Amino acid sequence: MTKITQMSDNERNRLIYEFWEEMSEELDLSLDFTAGMQSMRPHLPDTPSSAQVEAWIELAEMIQDGSLRRALRNSRKDREARKRMVRDPSLQRALSEEALQACEAGEDPASRRGRALTDAYTSDCLVPADVAAMSGRADTPEVRRQLADQLWEGSRIDHYMNLLRMINGKDPHPHINRHLAMLEWLAEALRASAQ
Repeated sequence: MTKITQMSDNERNRLIYEFWEEMSEELDLSLDFTAGMQSMRPHLPDTPSSAQVEAWIELAEMIQDGSLRRALRNSRKDREARKRMVRDPSLQRALSEEALQACEAGEDPASRRGRALTDAYTSDCLVPADVAAMSGRADTPEVRRQLADQLWEGSRIDHYMNLLRMINGKDPHPHINRHLAMLEWLAEALRASAQ
């Protein structure tokens, strides 16, 4: 961590540049997409706040530990399939709101409520044919684990974008922490229901 905090501007820029270069080659991203991501680099000011320094450290660790690479790789690969999977966006929003309430109430993701929410998520919210395409069968423990992984990976990408905003001196999205907590809670509920 000390090395990360002591990086020069050039070293920080190189870390981000190399990360997006590697991702664009690996995922065959368009030049426009890569240029857009490159333009959204973190720019730590000369006298950063402690929150900006903490956000930079966390962002650099995400890039170096591979979790963001994995999330982006899987997100890009499965994006079209995931769009088709949602049967009813309004139902998905309602289930997300209920999961947020359970999360904020401190409810255990492995509780009956967690199970009921994941059952509704996999049976009512998602298109059965596309869920079945994940493992050859509809709603199985393996499908639930895959859905949990997708939610967790989505939370990593959202978190990266939020850290980027903070480093660049912009306010974080107003409800991002609640949103990330809900995604992680729902992912844990899906994993628990897959046991």
